[in-house]
Order: sequence, then structure tokens, then C-alpha cells
Amino acid sequence: MGWLKITSLKIVVLNGSPKGPRSITQQYVKYIQTIFPEHDYEYIPIAQKLPAIEKNSKRFNEIIEAIQDADGIIWAFPVYYLLVNSNYKRFIELIFERGVEKAFLGKYAASLSTSIKFHDHIAHNYIRAISEDLQTEFFDSASFHMDELLSDDSRKQIDNFAKNFFDTIIEKRVTTRYFPSLEGKPFEYQPTKPDLDPIHLPDKRIVIITDAKEEETNLQKMIQQTTKAFTNEVEVYNLHEVEIISTCQGCLQCAYDFNCVFKEKDEFTEFCEQNVKQADVLIFAGVIKDRFLSARWKMFMDRYFYNNHTPTLQNKQIGFLISGPFSKTGVLREQLLSFVEGHRANPVGFVTDEVRSSKKLDEAIESFARKTAYYAQHNYFQNTFRGVAGIKIFRDELLGGLKTVFRADHHYYKKHGLYRQTRKQSFRQKIFNKVLAFLVKLKGFRDRMYPQMVDYMVRPYEQKVKEIQEQQMKKEQ
Repeated sequence: MGWLKITSLKIVVLNGSPKGPRSITQQYVKYIQTIFPEHDYEYIPIAQKLPAIEKNSKRFNEIIEAIQDADGIIWAFPVYYLLVNSNYKRFIELIFERGVEKAFLGKYAASLSTSIKFHDHIAHNYIRAISEDLQTEFFDSASFHMDELLSDDSRKQIDNFAKNFFDTIIEKRVTTRYFPSLEGKPFEYQPTKPDLDPIHLPDKRIVIITDAKEEETNLQKMIQQTTKAFTNEVEVYNLHEVEIISTCQGCLQCAYDFNCVFKEKDEFTEFCEQNVKQADVLIFAGVIKDRFLSARWKMFMDRYFYNNHTPTLQNKQIGFLISGPFSKTGVLREQLLSFVEGHRANPVGFVTDEVRSSKKLDEAIESFARKTAYYAQHNYFQNTFRGVAGIKIFRDELLGGLKTVFRADHHYYKKHGLYRQTRKQSFRQKIFNKVLAFLVKLKGFRDRMYPQMVDYMVRPYEQKVKEIQEQQMKKEQ
């Protein structure tokens, strides 16, 4: 291995925490630096200093030059509301807006996050997809529970990840692309049905929230058509008209009583309490920016964390109007669905201008309105792993010690019985299962039971269907 003569690499660490150097995430990279001191590390507090970075073109260009001169890039960030912090997101937007993508070309990159493992895969998929769009050689992602640095065994995994990353750079190994390109021709939407056949949704408040700008004509027209699809007065709020002075700082001041440190300083909390939480139907409308919606939308989600880990949108119907290459941005779809299900709301679905036909888009909006109305009228709710697992993770973390800090969460979970969310069994079921657990230890019993297992499993469901069929037949007689 005499050809491995490079002993020092220049590593740029793009810190995605609004806390900057005082973040848990940066301590992980500091630990890596301690174990591999032969490399040169430059830490750049992207999320913490983003407002100044965006305003100061000189500072922005210095960061880009540091990236251009680096051998490797580490995207280091805490997971913020199923993705990265909105300031980090805005920095990524600036890279494309200011045309400096070439600084990343051919650079080796990796991502490292800290969290409680709640949908961390979405954040890493986002960063990987962005890195591939920037034509980096993306190595891998490492997601650590925020406490893992304190464990001897876990630190070994940090060592393994870092060494493999550095060796990959030194040996110039080839990497593999995971995500499709976003390239595609623009489509101009011109509604073909000025007079839709609107549907009435009695006693329901419908709210559309958007960040649409004047030049984003497709989205503007999609919103207009959606308002026409209901006889109800549909309220439309633009996030650019809501005073939001800052993204979430991760200070946890809200953890005690749900009161954000910015509550009296801007309009965000009042806006959410009066319009978001009071709606029966919510429709989020946005344009795809890189691999997600805009940083403004992400700021909305980040600041919504003043509700901590409580499902505050229960029983609402939530749908989406998306302009852009939606089918190629699985990260966006997964994040939005996880956001909705995590709040125990029902995801109605998506309408996008990818259909590339004004007539079909008109029809899709009408269909979307009818689907939404039916679900709202019948209180339909569907939940998958996204929502079920999320509550369980939060429950375990609170019981594991977070309830000491997140007192508001603790009181909510205790009041609503979320600490007891295991499958309930009747006394009869408990006795049956205990007896069965004993019998299954006997080989003779197992030899008779397992061959008939499918029959045992299906029988109660067959009986229920048969019972309902008989009831239906009696009604028809």
C-alpha cells in the first residue's frame, strides 16, 4: 500500500445547526477530528450565520472557495422536523440561485446527523440527492442518536464511518448515484374550465397555505382553480405575508409549556393557533425548490415545533398542490406524508402540474376537491407506519428521560393515554395467551398447531365477514 502517500486531507464541515459550534452535532465531528488529527478541518456555521451569509456576498464567496479547495465535505446537521433546518435549506437554495454548483463538482461528500432517529432517513436522502445534483462523489450517510457519542461501542461506529470516508477520498473510489435527475421541460398551465362544478362542504373551514410568488404562475392558477372547486369560501394565506422573524433555534424554551421564545415577537404562533389549528381542511401549496419546497415552507415547519412532539392536527384532512418535478422528488413526498401522519391527520393526496395537460390538471383538481370533501364529511382517517412508529419513538424517548425537559409533551402524553399505547387485550385473551405460551413449548402440540396456523389466523376474519354478509342479506329481505 505504498501508493497511499496522502496523509492529510482538507475537510470542510458545513454545520447545519442553528446553535453553531455549541451544537451536539459539531461535537461528533470534533470527536472525529480528535481520532483523526492528521486532517485539516474547517468548520463553517451555515445554519447559525445564514442571514449574514445571504446578505454578505463576500462571506458567501469565501465559503464557496473553501469548498472548492477542500478534499472532502461533511454535511453535519441535526434533523429538524424530518429534514434539515430551514437556514441550511436556504443555503442550499443559494448555491443554485447564485450558480456556484461547480465548486462541488467531483468533491467527496458525506452526511452526519444527530437526532432521536425520527425520520432521519428522509433528511439523509435529501442531502444525498442534493449532493448528487451538485455532482459530488457522495460516500455515505451516518445517523447517530444524539446520545451515542457517550457510548464506547457507538464511538467505534463513528470511527469506522470516518475512516472509511477518508480512505475513500484518498483512494479516489467510485461512488454510485441513487436519485434521478430533476431535468425536465417547463409546462405552462392554462385552466380550460373557468367554471368548475363546485362541491359543497357544509360546516367545514377550508384553508390554503402557500408561499407562492407572483412569478410562480402555475401554482397561482392551481390555487385559484382549487378555490373554485368548492362552494365554501376558501381562505388563502401566503407565508410571505406572515411575519416570521426567525427559524427555530432549537433552544427548547417551548418544551415546558408550548410557548415559543418568539411568540410575542412575530405573528407565527398566532397565525397557527387561529388559522392552521382551527381549519378542518388544510391544503399546502408550494413550488419545488431543489428537492423540497422552499426554505420559507421549511421555516414554517420548523417553527411549528413549538408544539413539540404532540399531534396537534388530529382529524384534519390535509392535501397538497405541488408545482414541479414531484414524481422525481420522493424525499418531498415522504416528508410531507410523515408530517401529516405524525400529527394524526389524514393525507388526502397530491395534485401536481406534472400531468403536463391543462385539461387533465383541471380534472385532477376537481377530483381532489371531491375526494377531500368526502373524507371530511365522513371523518375518514388512515395511518401507516409513519404515524404509528412516530408516536412510539416519542413515547420511548420521553420515558427514557426527555420528559424531564419536555414537560408539555409529558403532560399531553399522560393525559391522552399515549404512554399506555400497547395493544389492549381482554382478560380472556391474556389467559388464553399464557396457556398457549406454555403449550407451544411442547413438541407434540407444536406439531399439531403449526400445520393449521393459516386456518387459525384467518378464521376470526372469515367469521366476521360472514356475520356481516348475513346482516346485509337480512336488510335486503
